Amino acid sequence: MTLTKWDVKELLSQRNPYVDLIIKEFENTKYIFDKISLTIPIPDLVKTMVIEECCSLMNKLLVEGFACGKKCTHQGRASMLFDFREYVAQIEKNSKLRVPQKSYVEDYIHAFYLDEDEIDKWIQEHKEYSLYQLNALTNCKSTFKRKATNKLLNLIEKGTPPH
Repeated sequence: MTLTKWDVKELLSQRNPYVDLIIKEFENTKYIFDKISLTIPIPDLVKTMVIEECCSLMNKLLVEGFACGKKCTHQGRASMLFDFREYVAQIEKNSKLRVPQKSYVEDYIHAFYLDEDEIDKWIQEHKEYSLYQLNALTNCKSTFKRKATNKLLNLIEKGTPPH
């Protein structure tokens, strides 16, 4: 995922390769559960809880990975959202479960499109993201003037608890 370029000029027509790797790992996890279940019964509730926890952790890793992108265009953000939706669709199809906390990832991606006044409020309302993630979002906004960027970075450092 860190090798993915987010400063693309055109929308991609297919998902990035890291999404296939994530899906494959979830399929491997399901295979392991199925294999273990042949000798030791695993209650469906336990399977559900493990898959949901894996999805929650993956969502956090996706946001962290998106924050690693130094340069990002609108098309790059659209690609992130497309990748995320592809991941969700495949996991939900294969597991018959709903991916929890989707808004955590979607909100972060959508924040890129906010203007200076809106992002100020958004940062104050979204304490669930780390300083690194918020700083990355702010620094990635090339449309902001230097003064606005510095103001947002100061706001982040003053008002956000470290993660």
